[in-house]
Amino acid sequence: MADITAMEIPDRDFLTTWFTKGATSDLRIGAEHEKLLFHKESLCPPRYETIRELLEDLQIRTNGVMQNENGQPIGLTIPDLRNSVSLEPAGQLEFAGAPLQSVHDICTELKEHLSTLRPLLEQRSLGMCAIGARPREKNEDLPWMPKERYDIMRRYLSKSGKRGVAMMGRTATVQANLDFTDELDMVKKMRIATALQPVVTALFAHSPYCEGEANGILSNRAHYWLDSDQQRCGLPLFVFREDFSFAKWRDYALNIPLYCIVRDGKYVDMLQHTFADYLDGANGAELRRKHGSARLEDWENHMRMIFPEARLKHVIEMRGADSGDSAMLCALPALWAGLLYDEQAQEQALLLARELVAPDGENEEGESLIAAHRLVPRLGLHARCCSRTLNSIAKDVIAIASLGLKHRSDNFSITDERPFLEPLEQIVQEQRTPAERLLAIFPQPQSMHDWRSLYDHCAY
Repeated sequence: MADITAMEIPDRDFLTTWFTKGATSDLRIGAEHEKLLFHKESLCPPRYETIRELLEDLQIRTNGVMQNENGQPIGLTIPDLRNSVSLEPAGQLEFAGAPLQSVHDICTELKEHLSTLRPLLEQRSLGMCAIGARPREKNEDLPWMPKERYDIMRRYLSKSGKRGVAMMGRTATVQANLDFTDELDMVKKMRIATALQPVVTALFAHSPYCEGEANGILSNRAHYWLDSDQQRCGLPLFVFREDFSFAKWRDYALNIPLYCIVRDGKYVDMLQHTFADYLDGANGAELRRKHGSARLEDWENHMRMIFPEARLKHVIEMRGADSGDSAMLCALPALWAGLLYDEQAQEQALLLARELVAPDGENEEGESLIAAHRLVPRLGLHARCCSRTLNSIAKDVIAIASLGLKHRSDNFSITDERPFLEPLEQIVQEQRTPAERLLAIFPQPQSMHDWRSLYDHCAY
């Protein structure tokens, strides 16, 4: 089959059609998560050379296909399982799962991945930490991976926000990917996904330490994102406008600066230009003369380098959660599948979403969705929106998701997925985030013994 990614983009309408290619009636669930690797003795993150050896062994173990950049391994795909492993900026190991039918399948996939990885890590006295942000190291002590794209991003993010470099190097997330059937279904799902992200951030908050201390923030991962590159981050509330469509998301992405394009295997810095400039703008004429017209591969790379809390590509990606233990990694796709993959649950979730995105003036001061988004890293479930705590809203969200999962079981002969919501039900019952549970055990680690105990507690 011919590789179409090198084709030139003829016009903007082509990019609108690109989104429609994701529409499907075969609704699947995908999950991704990042792990923080550490040396068991020093607790320091491993350098690239160690991770490279790990990838090489993993390739042999899984019959994977290595992905290289400038002759250096940076990840691998596993065709037999339709999943992949890749390196994030400071050596976070990301696992991207296959699109699967049920949360049971996702959890089986996760267990198989972890069981394959553990002995390879043990050989090197390495562990995997299930937490949302690296808790001890300073930014300057992080080991940066040899990917040119990350070098370009670091240069830009060091100027566009105070915490962009920390976001790149310190954080670990769990992500759920959901399908849409058509444009109308996409609009509904994007509105629900966008409005409920602060609730999800609170439920999954699990990164209360920064540079060796508890710093009063429950999700340092989310805190870093608040002061990164604001042009490509945050809550895309324009999805609630009446005219929201594939074309509107296209225009949003077109007007965000490019990080880079790849030509002849080399990364070209494009930070001074939006994708619209390069595609057809007057300011991009010289770029087009020098590098040729914008290609589909440029667009697909660009779509991976915009970072709203809910992101539309060929699937809808839910990006607002800290990484956590295996139960929480399964809880996130269960929550979103319950909310979005049943018609009755989806309509209830959409009504709730509209309440949370009430027009300015209908909320008390400081209780808008944007305010909740900014306060949730520090306050967690006690942050407020529309005169309610996020804990109260979370109860409704979980109840709606439970209804949706029941209907999935009844209507599609899927083994009941509601048990995967139990960790979230316990969190709202206690009104305590995973970060607060962790702080109750390790309020302020001091010695290496304290930190090793914490890492052991959070290990996969």
